[in-house]
Amino acid sequence: MNKNKGFSLVELIIVIAIMGVVLVGGIMGLGALSGQKIKTASKNVYNMLGSSQMVAMSKGHTFYGILYNDDHIEVVTLYRQDSSNLFKFTVIQKEELSSSVEVYYKNTDNDVYYIGDPAKSDGTKDYTWGMLIYFDRTTGGISETWHVVNDYNGEYLTINGANLAASQAAIQTSNCNHICITKKGGDIDITVVPLTGKFYIN
Repeated sequence: MNKNKGFSLVELIIVIAIMGVVLVGGIMGLGALSGQKIKTASKNVYNMLGSSQMVAMSKGHTFYGILYNDDHIEVVTLYRQDSSNLFKFTVIQKEELSSSVEVYYKNTDNDVYYIGDPAKSDGTKDYTWGMLIYFDRTTGGISETWHVVNDYNGEYLTINGANLAASQAAIQTSNCNHICITKKGGDIDITVVPLTGKFYIN
């Protein structure tokens, strides 16, 4: 007659130990993946700053932008193709950031703006459609920063000739001096020096 034997105490301990190792490994793997996404996003933000500055110093009329587009954030290099239209751009370069990260920037007045749908503003976070930095062709420094949120003298922000909504026009603000890429569990800060245009990751 066969007898059904249950697990011994030792076997149960071994099974629990194996499950613990698997669980910890999974958590660490998720943490590594999360960390990789924020590093990749920060690299894209940082590299596009450099690309935009180089184009500005060779051609002039160039903006660096962080813009909210539908459900994601893009970092872009924009060339102002028509000097008579302040916000008519040609996109030279574009990188889409992971939807799992948030981006905000600070200006020299210590205002903080998150890039995203302004409808998400809740009193603790102010969201804006985007931010534009205009580089000085001679020095590479930041001569203007634009907050993409409202009408500006009847002009509209246009990308590749297509008008954005009136709510996505821009107004000039004090210059940006920090760009922060954040995700639950950590953030990466890029310091920008407006006078010289130098920037570095903290």
